[in-house]
Amino acid sequence: RGSGCVCRPHHASNRKVVQSLKLQIDNASPQNGKMIEHIIGLDFLRGAAIIAVIVYHWNSRWLPGGYLGVDIFFVVSGYIITSAINSDIQMFGKVRLKSFWFRRLVRLAPALVVLLILVCSYTAVINARLLTDLGRHVASSFFYMNNWTQIWFNYSYFDKFNPAPLRHLWSLAIEGQFYVVWPLFLWLLTIAKLQRRGISIMIFSLLVISVTLMNLTVWPSMFNRPGLNFDESLNVFGNELSRLNIAFLSTPTRSIGLLFGAFFAIVRIDLKLLAGQRTSKRFINSSLIVVAGLLLLVPIFKSNIVNPSISDPTFGSHPELFVWSVVFVSLVSSVFVVGSEVTKHEDFWVKRPLKYITHLGSRSYGVYLFHWPVFEFCRFSELTFGSELATFSVLVVFTFFVAELCHRFVEQPSRNWAKQILLQGNTEVRYLIKSALNLKTGMFALGLFTLTLFLVFSPRNSDDVERSLDQAKGKIIDLTRSDSTYDGETPIAIGDSIMLGAARQLSELGFVVDAAINRDFSTGAAILSLLKQSDKLPNLIVVDLTNNTEVSLQSMIDFMQSFNEISQIAIVRGWVPLMPYHADNLKNLDDLSDLYPNLVVVDWMNIARHNKRLLLSDGVHLNLEGRAVYADLIMQV
Repeated sequence: RGSGCVCRPHHASNRKVVQSLKLQIDNASPQNGKMIEHIIGLDFLRGAAIIAVIVYHWNSRWLPGGYLGVDIFFVVSGYIITSAINSDIQMFGKVRLKSFWFRRLVRLAPALVVLLILVCSYTAVINARLLTDLGRHVASSFFYMNNWTQIWFNYSYFDKFNPAPLRHLWSLAIEGQFYVVWPLFLWLLTIAKLQRRGISIMIFSLLVISVTLMNLTVWPSMFNRPGLNFDESLNVFGNELSRLNIAFLSTPTRSIGLLFGAFFAIVRIDLKLLAGQRTSKRFINSSLIVVAGLLLLVPIFKSNIVNPSISDPTFGSHPELFVWSVVFVSLVSSVFVVGSEVTKHEDFWVKRPLKYITHLGSRSYGVYLFHWPVFEFCRFSELTFGSELATFSVLVVFTFFVAELCHRFVEQPSRNWAKQILLQGNTEVRYLIKSALNLKTGMFALGLFTLTLFLVFSPRNSDDVERSLDQAKGKIIDLTRSDSTYDGETPIAIGDSIMLGAARQLSELGFVVDAAINRDFSTGAAILSLLKQSDKLPNLIVVDLTNNTEVSLQSMIDFMQSFNEISQIAIVRGWVPLMPYHADNLKNLDDLSDLYPNLVVVDWMNIARHNKRLLLSDGVHLNLEGRAVYADLIMQV
């Protein structure tokens, strides 16, 4: 963008190659046959997205729709990458695959390898308890297959009780797979000699398929029972895979944002009232940015926008919120991206206070990589700096510091090295392959050292929680099934994974147990509402559903008003000390017992906090002795 290229001026074809390479490294894109500079407005969009993601990952109550920031990243990536590939097609009539893959590798891999080394070193040396299944995650993350690993081995993304410092790399894996497949797809379309209209139709068709697949994965949960059953599965090659994981983590279902960005990169038009009137063009693009920016805030801050009647929205209890929020945010983000593609707006994005968000956006890759491990290490090391807000602030500052170091000493040197290779005219395939292999070999050596370190220090009994829950699933009954034989008289126990662990013991004591992993309070209330409609509420109902999310006092009051006059209600006081909402839920339950003297509070918390021998390695779920004590405590109601 400043010094020009180093090739000889009389080599016109080489100069054309170098200009294209320089453009693509700087994430530029073609517009009506012209090359435009780096779209600085997209840095602002990335900055806003990473803020939403890190706030949500720390405490989802603060920003209920913050998870949608990932879909904004997908839109930006789909737009930029498709624009860069389209540049190749326009200039050379083909997709230069090896050159494209080389640039992506140099851009993403070095920082990722640094993250993997730091995570493994920390866990092996300082906190070996966090090494649960880490080797598997390291290997899959290194090869951009983290999302499929979580799906195949049924690692719940919403599991809040087991440390997983690399869980967030599912999105990076999806992007990595997109970078491999997408240029091949566009290359095939180029060979087929499809024009822009035909390519846009093909991309839109893929978008419709992706949205359809996401709806199909949650269809039974949305229409056959309240909430999303985390235990509902699909049998794939003999392995039972969670529908939730497939919906949230699989590449076909989560490519919606990528495909929206790709679609708009192909079909975008310069909006203007009259040809040559740049003021009109700027005005309309500014309007697009303002309108799209305001619309983006709606689902992020108000996650029940799809159905305002939902007073306590969560993804687990209302999966339709997630499905259509992803579609809405992806569409609006695409409009924002198109509106941002005006170079005259650069002065706007670098003015206070927007310039701070824009600068953060230029470091968003590193911030995304490092923020989640920092949060996980803090949570499971029980590290605090006073209040929750103070702890969050300190960790965010530390994350920004690490990301800045990574940007200056890892990402930028790698990109500069790639620029030198490409701008010197060394565009031969053999040279690019050799350079990529040299880089990959060095990273592989570092990764091999990291995995060796893991194998030396890794514990061997890390799957005790999963085994205990699998053993208990045979004793639960789905009370909402139309073919359920429940008589409406036997006492019922409704809970989450903690109660699920004791399902066998509770069944032997005469309870009908309906428990599921990551079930929340509103889902339990919905199950009981169905039983109430069919006049099958028993005299005694035991509920343990305050462990996975915040439960407001009003939600508890509504619950009691709905069922207290028919049944004796007992609510378990849970023990999840590392969760940020734990203290608030305890206080709300105490206030509820003051309002309803006939409410029975089963004080499991007091037993668990003083008897750690009753708990598994995560300090929350029940071991064999704990299950018996837990069931006996409930039996005393």
